Amino acid sequence: MEKTTPTQLRVPAYLEGAAMHAHVEHRCRLVSWTLDAGEIHRNQFQWANISVRERNPWSGEPLDVWGSRCTSSSFARGYFTDAACELMRADILPGVARFGFDRLWMGLSRQRQAYHCAESAWREVEVARRTAEWWELKAELYEMHEAGVTDFVPLDRSELCGGGLVVRVTRAHGQRFSSEAVAARVRVGGEHVGWVLADGGLVPLDGGIG
Repeated sequence: MEKTTPTQLRVPAYLEGAAMHAHVEHRCRLVSWTLDAGEIHRNQFQWANISVRERNPWSGEPLDVWGSRCTSSSFARGYFTDAACELMRADILPGVARFGFDRLWMGLSRQRQAYHCAESAWREVEVARRTAEWWELKAELYEMHEAGVTDFVPLDRSELCGGGLVVRVTRAHGQRFSSEAVAARVRVGGEHVGWVLADGGLVPLDGGIG
């Protein structure tokens, strides 16, 4: 959800109603406005992003104004002229200073965002749970193989046609998934419990066939 300018914050007319965001770049906090096509101080744009940024990390001062803009349908990013930036500083900084940069940034940072939000973090928790369960199944599969209770059943000739079967495999070291070719089935007591990959590795059924 995007948030517009708080009613108590006095900003120039060209920022009124624009979507606002709070974020951090290079350890410094920024408050940004995203604008659709328009013109500011003789600088035209198809879209623009104007930010108030603290120069010293987490100090709230001194503040500066920085802006980028797209001037054509090619979406190539350019910048506002030095003269326009000076005028925007005079337009924007007094109102932000009166409202309080810390107060403004903190309030905006509490809004729901696409990536920095509780919902996104909980999605990662669920992914981590499923990943841990997959690795547990893989460990159990190797333990059964080491105990001598597994049988390997090669794929049928028909299953090797058209590139053969491919299984989705959870990877280590932060790499989520990959697709690996299957060489045989793993069975325990006649029950299909996993796969033998083309490189000889064993994986549980849970990954699914790609």
